[in-house]
Amino acid sequence: MLELVLLRTFVAVFDEGGFSRAAARLNLTQSAVSGHLRRLEEQVGKPLLRRTTRSLEMTQDGERLLAYARAMLSLNRDALADLAQAPFHGRVRVGLSEDFAQVPILRALQAFGADRRGLQVEVQVGIPGALLAKMKEGNIELVLGSQCEGEEMGRLLWREPLVWAWADHTGVDLPDPLPLAVLPEPCPYREVALERLAKAGISQRTVMI
Repeated sequence: MLELVLLRTFVAVFDEGGFSRAAARLNLTQSAVSGHLRRLEEQVGKPLLRRTTRSLEMTQDGERLLAYARAMLSLNRDALADLAQAPFHGRVRVGLSEDFAQVPILRALQAFGADRRGLQVEVQVGIPGALLAKMKEGNIELVLGSQCEGEEMGRLLWREPLVWAWADHTGVDLPDPLPLAVLPEPCPYREVALERLAKAGISQRTVMI
């Protein structure tokens, strides 16, 4: 049976290009590294390295073993990491604002659930105000959405300025009343837009929701 400690030393010698650097990487003496390589060659029954005064080269058998050694060490790390994880049970319900329901975030949530076996991740897409109301009622555990400054806040991830956008054919002169395309209530963008228009004395009419 191949010992993992010997395989780890074998890989380190190849990666570092010599015994002294491998010894420093593994916090071993150079004689200990040499001893590990001798024991590994005894276990496989074949020479793994060609030693000369100027270079250190892998034999053909050494190159074949190197691939297996990397795979075995990787499996060992994965097994330890998997067993060290606490088991997950139940579900977590995430509310996503419509403007946040993009592919990168959805993929991140998918990966989050895949890394935690036994945990069910559910995503609800909607308007921030409605999602926050569901969270207060205990129907959602987490909401990713937008709020205007001064409102009840959670954890601030980033800030974005609000801007007005209009069609190219509108021109500089604003029509009266101003036609608006807005999201349905409750929507922080809608509330701020209507408030600012009212303060500026600009009449408006909703043409699209």
